[in-house]
Amino acid sequence: IKEYEYLFEHSKNDKDITRTLAELYRETDQLYSSISIYEVLSDLLDIEDEVADVQSILAELNEQVKDYPAAFLLSRAEQNYQIKKSLFTGINNLTIVTPSQWLASLVKKSFLSEYHVEVINNGVNTDIFKPTPSNIKNIYSIGNKKIILGVASIWDRRKGLETFIELSKQIEDDYKIILIGLNKEQIKKLPNTIVGIERTNSTKELAEFYSVADVFLNPTLEDNYPTTNIEAIACGTPVISYDTGGSGESAIFYGSVVKKGDITAIIQEIKRNEFKKQECYIDYRLSVKKYCELYLCQN
Repeated sequence: IKEYEYLFEHSKNDKDITRTLAELYRETDQLYSSISIYEVLSDLLDIEDEVADVQSILAELNEQVKDYPAAFLLSRAEQNYQIKKSLFTGINNLTIVTPSQWLASLVKKSFLSEYHVEVINNGVNTDIFKPTPSNIKNIYSIGNKKIILGVASIWDRRKGLETFIELSKQIEDDYKIILIGLNKEQIKKLPNTIVGIERTNSTKELAEFYSVADVFLNPTLEDNYPTTNIEAIACGTPVISYDTGGSGESAIFYGSVVKKGDITAIIQEIKRNEFKKQECYIDYRLSVKKYCELYLCQN
């Protein structure tokens, strides 16, 4: 990014440099420089009319700079970047561990690329997250309908709440959508085709919801290696995910991956309902073992 920022400053009419820098910013979702991302993309708009999605990228980044990390007047991104770079470079015998191949690929493009990178997937407690019987269908009067489940700790834009609302308009009445983790205001605004729940009383109850669901849908727009995916798989429920971040890496264990924003493909996958479960090890104790082995190997 730094190299292309320098090139951009000295050749702002070069559309290839501008396009590449814009794509690098979009891949990393960061504002690493005092050079404004808005300036970059505004220039791209002027010189590259055929890039149809630049306006949407601009709007999305405008929201991101407000909430992740929060910056309302002045951004400290450049200063934070320099501090982190000085602290995390030049360290002897450092191995970086990421939970997904996607994040590992980003690390290899960053100033941390000098270090060895290992991928160790996160795991869950399979003593808790396992196929668990319940009477949830009776409690919520769902009857014989198939359940599409969504779970998040906070349902913001990035978690894909709008996808569920649009899906509820298009999916047949044979299905019932249940969303867990909503706040009271979000529940009030839900269509009556969606069951909204603030939170479960325990991890055991959460496992019951995963288990009763016919499919777990995770239309996340930005994620690393979602724990909810592997919790669902541990409970015997297939996962459908957008091809964003590292979410698809766990979904392929038992489920499928569709293009971001393609609700038609989601519906097709839900109806297909022929998911082959691959052999996978998702118990957290295996992850702990791998960390220990890596540490002992390095020392």
